[in-house]
Amino acid sequence: ADIKIKKDHCPLILTHSLIGGEMEAEDLVAILQGDNRFSELKKGKSPGISEKVLYSNLKELEDEGFIQGSDQGKEAVRDCYRLSEEGVEVRALIDAAHRFANRYAKKAYTY
Repeated sequence: ADIKIKKDHCPLILTHSLIGGEMEAEDLVAILQGDNRFSELKKGKSPGISEKVLYSNLKELEDEGFIQGSDQGKEAVRDCYRLSEEGVEVRALIDAAHRFANRYAKKAYTY
């Protein structure tokens, strides 16, 4: 992503701008859960999401340094993806956000 980072940039806003897009976050979570082949990631997407959009999302995550792709064949699309060192660090953040959201949802939506 082409993000202009200011010296006084709020860390939460920066993090959201990097991984806050719903589809990018969804792809990152899928890779965290072990779906690291392009074909597996494609199966887990909504029917209306094209391979081109998925590839674009994965390329953005790769460019941002959260995942690394590897070519297993001669196709232009990477075959497998794994977390980079920064992606492993983000895992703790995603896990914490997941726990918070679950606790909040239980509190907010319990009648």
